[in-house]
Amino acid sequence: MIARFTHPTPLVFGIQGTQLTDEEKAFFQCVNPLGFILFRWNLESPQQIQTLIQTLHEIVDRQDLVILVDAEGGRVFRLPREHFPLPPAPRVFGDLYIHNPQDALQKCFENFYTIGSTLKTLGFTASCSPLLDLDTLGTHGVIGDRSFGADPEGVGHLGQATAAGLKAAGIVSVMKHIPGHGGAPADSHEELPVIGLTRQELAAHWIPFQMNAQGPWAMTAHVLYTALDPHTPGTFSPTVIQEIIRGVIGFQGVLISDDLYMKALSGRPAEKIRRSLEAGCDVALYGLGGVEVFQKAVFELESFLRAYRPPRNLKRCTPWE
Repeated sequence: MIARFTHPTPLVFGIQGTQLTDEEKAFFQCVNPLGFILFRWNLESPQQIQTLIQTLHEIVDRQDLVILVDAEGGRVFRLPREHFPLPPAPRVFGDLYIHNPQDALQKCFENFYTIGSTLKTLGFTASCSPLLDLDTLGTHGVIGDRSFGADPEGVGHLGQATAAGLKAAGIVSVMKHIPGHGGAPADSHEELPVIGLTRQELAAHWIPFQMNAQGPWAMTAHVLYTALDPHTPGTFSPTVIQEIIRGVIGFQGVLISDDLYMKALSGRPAEKIRRSLEAGCDVALYGLGGVEVFQKAVFELESFLRAYRPPRNLKRCTPWE
């Protein structure tokens, strides 16, 4: 086992079960990751979730540990249904917005304040929401009702209401999938989506992110944008990250990759982590794969990770004061 990293590594990992194995405990204690993301199979009951998160804190021994979860509502809500009511899908608020914008914004705020309050009680610090992708013609069904809709400004306003509700509850919002998964004809969990829109056409998909550019965190899209970088997916592309996300959109907060395990991206785990960080991501997320995969990747990247200092202020990853 390599020596413990004294500085947090710019990594967010997943775990395999509802409690840590001895191998995971030893590895995470050594690697000192910035945080963890928990999935449905990690979560059984309120007490179990609180105990698991407390264990993660004890193992890593940092109060600023980031604990993320997908809590969009609808199809993507990881808390167990047996103990937590299922919040509505984002599209519900998008449909309401068409007829009554103010009512939709108020209800959206209240919904995500309720979600955030539940997450806060359990020990989470961040929710991977709002999803600001537009559900336009040709977009794969993996987005569907996870999107607020097709109107860029409406999606942007509902994204602001989402972030405000989470902030009021003490939870950090992570907008996704910047600079836009809308228009992608494939599911990036299974293959690399290719968006052939012109730069002018893509600009409409950037509007919701521009309207939320002051958000503390954003998550990248594993998408190939032929008009921006015809050879490299957004998560690995300095052009997409520096020119579009940091430049045109104006996002200067903490940028985390989407899960590098996803089939949209090719290469060894260590290669994918390095490429995402070198392209401009502040944090690399590897949620799936297991501790053996994580160990091998960190071993390959030890020198790189010990020298790496994220360019953003990662204090912004902690819950709102």
